[in-house]
Amino acid sequence: MMQNAILKFVSVVLLTGCTAIPDHDAVPTSEPPTSYRETVAAHVRESFFDPYSTRDAEISEPVFRTAIFDGVTPIPRRAWIVCVRANAKNRMGAYSGRQFTAFVFDRETIALSLSGKEPSQASQHCSTATLQPFPEIESQG
Repeated sequence: MMQNAILKFVSVVLLTGCTAIPDHDAVPTSEPPTSYRETVAAHVRESFFDPYSTRDAEISEPVFRTAIFDGVTPIPRRAWIVCVRANAKNRMGAYSGRQFTAFVFDRETIALSLSGKEPSQASQHCSTATLQPFPEIESQG
């Protein structure tokens, strides 16, 4: 009984540390990517299930984060993240609703992307980002 309680306590402590929201006030260790709009647009064309159906797209300027959590593993790295919120068709052919995708940059290259409906790790990383229209990825056809 006591071992069970200790195990639960340790699990809660470990999980709480894994889901912490990144430090939004961190000092950047590198310059932000300059061609992020073009890089993200190219990535969307290559990786979204139906990039031609994308609508209501918005993008942020690069924001610096000190820790990234991909939903399974905390990644202790400092990186620039560009947030995109858009609506696109899923594999069933229906629009899935506006979802965040957080693109993690390594200089001018996308190293990782995280996405999902809110609440998700992508929405946590993007919660303070200021979004602006991103017509470059809408109806790419």
